[in-house]
Amino acid sequence: MSYLSNALVACETLQGRLEDYWQTTDAMGADENMPLAEFLANPANRRNIQTAILPGQGKKKVVRVTYFQRLTEDTVEEDGDNPVCEASDKYGNLSTDYEMPDTNLVSSELVDTDDLTNFCEENGSYFLSRLAAHLDVIERKVATQWAEEAVLLAGKWGALGQTNSLFTAGTAAGQINTNSEFVWTTRYSNGTINPESWWDLRFALNKIGYGSNVALIGGSTAFKYFGATQVGCCADSGIDVANAMNSYGYGVAYDKRLASALASENKLMAFVPGSILPLVYTKNQWKDGVAPLITNGATFIHTTVFTRRLGIPVDVTINHPCGTEISMGVAVSTKLIGLPTDQFATNDPYFGKNGVNKIVITNP
Repeated sequence: MSYLSNALVACETLQGRLEDYWQTTDAMGADENMPLAEFLANPANRRNIQTAILPGQGKKKVVRVTYFQRLTEDTVEEDGDNPVCEASDKYGNLSTDYEMPDTNLVSSELVDTDDLTNFCEENGSYFLSRLAAHLDVIERKVATQWAEEAVLLAGKWGALGQTNSLFTAGTAAGQINTNSEFVWTTRYSNGTINPESWWDLRFALNKIGYGSNVALIGGSTAFKYFGATQVGCCADSGIDVANAMNSYGYGVAYDKRLASALASENKLMAFVPGSILPLVYTKNQWKDGVAPLITNGATFIHTTVFTRRLGIPVDVTINHPCGTEISMGVAVSTKLIGLPTDQFATNDPYFGKNGVNKIVITNP
């Protein structure tokens, strides 16, 4: 039996997603900058060494790279015989081994299927959204790991202490300090920007054979300097700084992870594309050649997907072992590798050069 009432029935509580009310251009977290990781994962920076290391079926191989050191000028004989009837010197080659790491980065969670009955969204959308969250955090963790490893892979600025050294040791502008960092100044003593500083750095990079494509990534001090020179700070000097940089090649980016790994906003690193490479290993290939009855069980899924930002392969596992709980997780094994640091002899002006160098800004 019903009765009239002078009170309105309260409207039910409706659930809505955050992006439905505050429109976003992409999923949560996609706006976090990670330029170093994106540079390293870019196809322009990749080489086929990963294919050689990972032949299939989840088997790891070691790839040995062989190379000859560059001959130094002191090996050239002055006033020698021509024709050269008999040589006396022999030159062997060197090698460096590369292999995948054994450690994994893992992000996972446990889902109780009883909870899904009270969850308003469609179950498929829920699992996809949770998978996207784990892929996002794995990418950010990979970006942090790569930044820390990149610092350790930095090379030298040449054969310091040798008579043919390209630089001198010290802490003054233009010198190389004890941390193998090029000391760079971007401002005058009165605090104003020096419009020619960009060329001081470009010249230093030219001295060790850097080409026109250079990626400068690191702390905020350098990023602010290049940004200021791009907006006409130095027109009174008569130098079109923006046009000059476009002509000689610089790519500059701020990366909070690399700045943290360098422990200073005043430090940055220079990268030649292809000098350090990310290796990424997934275990999903272990199922190659194994009977589908074993690998495609209804309660277990193990596959490989690619992350959205970096495009790196990661293993995804979803397991429901006949119960009310579902385990889902994302895992990847990765590391950076660099060029051999002994490809140049100790008395070579390029000794220790490997296409990755550290820079520190020390302004008066």
